[in-house]
Amino acid sequence: MRRNIRRQRQENPNALPIPMTVEDLEIPVDQRLTLGGELFLYHDSGRNDPRRILVFTTERNLQLLSTSESWFADGTFKVVPTIFFQLWTIHATYEGHVVPLVYCLMLNKDQASYARVLAALQEGRAFYPTRIMIDYEFAAKNAFSQAFPNAHVQGCLFHLCQRIHERIKQEGLQVLYNEDEEIRTQARMIGAIAFVPVEDTVEAFEALAGIARAELQPVLNYFEDTYVGRPQRAAGHGRQAARFPPIMWNMFNATLQGEFRTNNHVEGWHRRFQIGVGADHPSFWQFLTCLKREHAMNEVTIGQAQAGMAPPAR
Repeated sequence: MRRNIRRQRQENPNALPIPMTVEDLEIPVDQRLTLGGELFLYHDSGRNDPRRILVFTTERNLQLLSTSESWFADGTFKVVPTIFFQLWTIHATYEGHVVPLVYCLMLNKDQASYARVLAALQEGRAFYPTRIMIDYEFAAKNAFSQAFPNAHVQGCLFHLCQRIHERIKQEGLQVLYNEDEEIRTQARMIGAIAFVPVEDTVEAFEALAGIARAELQPVLNYFEDTYVGRPQRAAGHGRQAARFPPIMWNMFNATLQGEFRTNNHVEGWHRRFQIGVGADHPSFWQFLTCLKREHAMNEVTIGQAQAGMAPPAR
């Protein structure tokens, strides 16, 4: 009888009661496993935790994560069950491939929540990432910097350019950007500052600010405040600390060394996973079924990488 019940749950997990709150969510033992029968629910902070966190990964995935020097992290929202807020995933390089290794369901996107996830992963094991790429989320940046002080937490170039363009829209310059080639070129030059040596960032910004059209001044002010740092009031005293300093978004060395400059592969994985789920905000059990299938497909990718298959072209 127990075997029949377990098989029915595995074949049709949607037959389980759909939780309306995280307090209602009780995950049966058989649902905590991968399709191959390996433990998948690595950490559950508990039904009584008002900031409940679920971390899905496997011992093999964590072993791969521990051997990778390059990590990538990002969150997504539409694919998440209604009782949670975001799916935060950590990916890493393996034999030239970028593979998802950790999947976290979270109720928040604050620094404390990210720190709890990283602490759960670090319990009983060591990780030594040297480069962690994220979008420009201050909470995630601080959590990673505290958990891995020797790692370079770097912002995604695509997200940097996206933020600049969003500011162009906010300042009401989209039509001018579309119609005026000079404005468009100068606006794109803001993001291109990421490709100069980091020590030349201020000089490059000031040179661009000196030739840019007056219409772009609000965008330049935003970029200076957020990514360069305003000059100190006292002359000759340098600049104030930027929220995201140049060392975080500069891509000069990454370009020379052939390293990833964006998180686009992670964003692409999120899109593919959402298509696989087939609905916004599915039930928890539908989500979990799709996540297990995705994990199984990722295991195939890892096996192919081990066999020497070349990664996709960047």
